[in-house]
Formats: sequence, structure tokens, C-alpha cells
Amino acid sequence: LHATSPGASNFDSYFRILEQLSEVKIGVVLVDLIRTERGGTGDEEGSSAASETLCDLIRTLLNCVHVDHPPEVATHAELAVSACIEEFEGSVPIQVLEEVLT
Repeated sequence: LHATSPGASNFDSYFRILEQLSEVKIGVVLVDLIRTERGGTGDEEGSSAASETLCDLIRTLLNCVHVDHPPEVATHAELAVSACIEEFEGSVPIQVLEEVLT
């Protein structure tokens, strides 16, 4: 989030988007699309638009949370990322894990 304090002009808009990402779990849709693209081939390392988009989403969520943000910001980012990881049900692609671990 570009705005770090609740008093900043765009903070409410950015916070609402983050809140929706954690509640609606849009990343889970990307996970389902990735699984569909794999199509039972077991190809966990294949790069696709959905994989790249999910990695971009995770990277953005993790890089945008700052210590100056209210605790709710980190909580919503954590919920959004963890929902994606949990949706893979133990078969998380390496490129997604790399985003979380770096």
C-alpha cells in the first residue's frame, strides 16, 4: 500500500481492495485455473499466465505491507496469501513457494 497511515488520501481505497482480496480469495480462482491448465499431467513446474499472475499477486501483497501499516493490513495480506497456498492442497508449485520464501 502506498499510503501507510489511515489518514492518507488513498488509504481507504487500498485497504478495501486488500480486504476484498482476503475475503473473496480471488487468488483461489487463479489456483483453480492453474490446476485446470495442468490437466492431470502432473506438470507442476509449467509456467502459465495464471501462475505468473498468482506469483505477481503474492509478491505484491508481501512487498506492500510495511511496519507502519495498521495490523489489519498485514492480517488481510496474510489471509489472501495463505488461502492460495492452502488451496493447492500440498502440491504448491516451486515458483509460488519461491515468492513466499524470498
